[in-house]
Amino acid sequence: MMKKACFVLMVFFFSILAGTQELQHETTAVNIEVPVRVFDGDTFVDFLTIADFEVYEDGVLQKIDAVYLIKKTEIKKETKDKAAMEKKYKPQVSRYFVMSFFLAEYLPRAREVVDYFFDNVIQPGDTLTVITPLKTYNLKSEILEKMPPKNIKDQLNGILRKDITMGNSEYRHVIKDLVKAAQGKLTDQYLIALDYLKQLRYVDQMKLIQFADFLKTIKGQKYVFVFYQEESLPLLEPDIAEQIDPNSPGSMRRATFFMDVASEDISIDVDLLKRAYSDSLTSIHFLYITKDLINPMDIEFGSLQGMRFVDKSGDIFQAFNEIARTTGGISETSANISYSFKKAAYASENYYLLYYTPKNDQCDNRFRSIKVVVKDKKYEVIHRAGYVAKKSP
Repeated sequence: MMKKACFVLMVFFFSILAGTQELQHETTAVNIEVPVRVFDGDTFVDFLTIADFEVYEDGVLQKIDAVYLIKKTEIKKETKDKAAMEKKYKPQVSRYFVMSFFLAEYLPRAREVVDYFFDNVIQPGDTLTVITPLKTYNLKSEILEKMPPKNIKDQLNGILRKDITMGNSEYRHVIKDLVKAAQGKLTDQYLIALDYLKQLRYVDQMKLIQFADFLKTIKGQKYVFVFYQEESLPLLEPDIAEQIDPNSPGSMRRATFFMDVASEDISIDVDLLKRAYSDSLTSIHFLYITKDLINPMDIEFGSLQGMRFVDKSGDIFQAFNEIARTTGGISETSANISYSFKKAAYASENYYLLYYTPKNDQCDNRFRSIKVVVKDKKYEVIHRAGYVAKKSP
């Protein structure tokens, strides 16, 4: 639950940072950039040219002006339409990475994620932001280039272990309060703990939109890796619930209030978020870690007799799975955090930049859907879902 509150806090940090950045990307209906990833199974297809692609906007076939093949931060190949040769495109290949660790327990393989990133992914000119359950750490390109990679890895791994462990303490505290109140049949204390638990699960949707707006201000290619651990909530068994303050009017309703809390989904307008993040030209990779949040056998503060843990990650999983898909990122489910990250990193490092000029040149502030296909081939094609046709300031 702590990670829910921390997610809101993280977005708050970014909304502050957004005010200090130079505005770089204001989407207009002049020319549209679409990062496109093409896979044959798990292998990136790197031999395509402009003649192999078709792009549709709101179902209408568009004319492609140029296609660039990018690997890491290098332009490997470019092909242009003859009629568009005079147009000058300057693909931004610098990269801004965000690694968001929403983990309620420290996973030893998180070290492998950090080590792999600095050994195989980071390049000169790249920038990294790391978000833990407690703080946000910004590592600008100058810092990354000056400090020895080993020093950065050691410091960052230490920070992750400390912040994730400390961030989990609030979760354990509220669970402890619930167990003590249930075992002591203390209705008021039990309901107070339940209410606090519900507050921790609150997600501020406007802050999520502000985060998407902030990402628009970042130059180059942007990648957000969301490491999200399976969330289990403690559920009081009905026969135990009936024993809590049995003589109080309405006690059954009050005592089983937690069942309502546990069954509630977090209210998120997924379509709104999908459009906002797709328009921000950011690839969101959602890496869902299936290891249980807490093993009841490991809890230090007593027996959990009369309570059971129920997976309640469905609401968050559904939302971020959709966001990843519509931003051209991937959604991966695994118990191995290192494996998931390596797969997402590979997907990020190879792509095509496709440019076209929309036939509908009206800047009407409406969302335009994009569909890219590879002609006569059965490849998996991944790209952002669309953009908002905004007027230039």
